[in-house]
Amino acid sequence: MALAGLAGCGGPSGGTPTGDLICRGEGTIVGGKVTFVKRRYNDTGLTGIRDIMPARYALVEIVLEIDGRSIASTYTNADGNYCVAVNAPADFPMVYPRVASLTNPAYLKVVVHDDQTPPNLFSSRSASLNGSVPGVTYRDIAVPLTVRLGVIDHPVSGAFNILDVLTTGTEKAVALTGRPPAGTLYGVWRPGTYFGGGTEGTYFVGYDAAQIGKGGGDGYIVLSGGEGGGPDAGNHDEFDDDVILHEAGHFVAHAYSRPAEIGGPHYLNDHTQDIRLAWSEGWASFFSSAVRGKS
Repeated sequence: MALAGLAGCGGPSGGTPTGDLICRGEGTIVGGKVTFVKRRYNDTGLTGIRDIMPARYALVEIVLEIDGRSIASTYTNADGNYCVAVNAPADFPMVYPRVASLTNPAYLKVVVHDDQTPPNLFSSRSASLNGSVPGVTYRDIAVPLTVRLGVIDHPVSGAFNILDVLTTGTEKAVALTGRPPAGTLYGVWRPGTYFGGGTEGTYFVGYDAAQIGKGGGDGYIVLSGGEGGGPDAGNHDEFDDDVILHEAGHFVAHAYSRPAEIGGPHYLNDHTQDIRLAWSEGWASFFSSAVRGKS
């Protein structure tokens, strides 16, 4: 699985970490805080309010500038902080930290990628540093709302909101059951641009049906990326936490139970659907509300 090129060109950032992180160790140590931009919404749409949120449990790699190879990696903690030892080659010592859109599998197996074959993770980088100089260097990674390539603003922070919300939903399932899902939860999202549409529709697909009810089976949540016209145009769900968690509810049923899933397209004004659909959709909406603390 590769890293998405649209996010790999994020502008550099760095400086004093925004958290209370203290990195220690021998040799060259790099640490900092990873954050992303979260857009808030209400029942009428996006409100214009933007919050800076920690990117929890996300992969951070130290990358050689000369050829893009990863030479060290770690994961952020619950506050978005990371520390990692670096041993860059003396001949080509310049490196930069990069965050990617998947969680620490030792904690929870959640991944967000695009809809290409093979799929690409989303990423964002910070400022470069000399990776062969002993001591501690701090580099925050601020995932921007968009990355400009040429004249087009490509959304990127939405991928990390999807990652965070799916992680929150899975954490709720673990709290209720005492064990993590055996399968991996994938969020599939391609944002729309001014000249092309993103992923179409929002829905859940479960795999490894033989493992349903045994705590197994991967799940794929495809999230609408919006039509062409930019990040403010069309129907896109990367910041619709209730929608994301609704689909996560389907994954929870898939991973822990034997759901009465029949699937297929359905709409608010449907009245001829199989009654089993009402149960599965009701459960998914209940799960979304329960995670968000809504009645």
